Amino acid sequence: MRRTYALACSLAMIAMLGCQRDSPPLISGPPADSSTTREPYVGDRDVSDDAFVSSTRSRTSLASVRPFPIVMYDSANKEQLKPYAERIAKLIGVKVVQASPRNPVCCVWLELTRWTPNPGKQGYIINNQAGGSIIQASDEEQLRLAIERFESSAQRHGDYVEVPAALLTSYDVYAQANVTEQSDARETSAQSVLKSESTPRSP
Repeated sequence: MRRTYALACSLAMIAMLGCQRDSPPLISGPPADSSTTREPYVGDRDVSDDAFVSSTRSRTSLASVRPFPIVMYDSANKEQLKPYAERIAKLIGVKVVQASPRNPVCCVWLELTRWTPNPGKQGYIINNQAGGSIIQASDEEQLRLAIERFESSAQRHGDYVEVPAALLTSYDVYAQANVTEQSDARETSAQSVLKSESTPRSP
């Protein structure tokens, strides 16, 4: 297990150095034309007008990253995961695809959580960072949807692709900004009521 983990990190570093040569930086800012930037997205609904937008970076400042140049997947579910791992590798243009008993972090990692609460719903979570991505799905169907979401969010620039440096998920998101905005709204409403009650009425 330790040997596999060490080998994975070594391969990742080699791949990383190879990709950095004569390549743009791994993290890039927004395009000059902000109209080409994707709308914030939660689950299967567009939330461009939702309070969630205020909890994230604005559309014009959302950074993109190049996916880490190695793809790995949980060896406990290798039969289900390997085809999708190879699909991601083809998309981002890398050849290193390997199973591992645990996530070495420095990679694009795929896993099935088998988390299916009842009552509840199945879903997926994708988190992209410059140092790696993680794609978690509750079952095979959600894994398929997650891979399709990863692919559709990618933008090709010549011989490389970039993905949003953000959280993408099929689950509902309750961001901190929602709590703050709702609290401010309640406070404003309460102040309006108090002001109304303290204002003398005309006879």
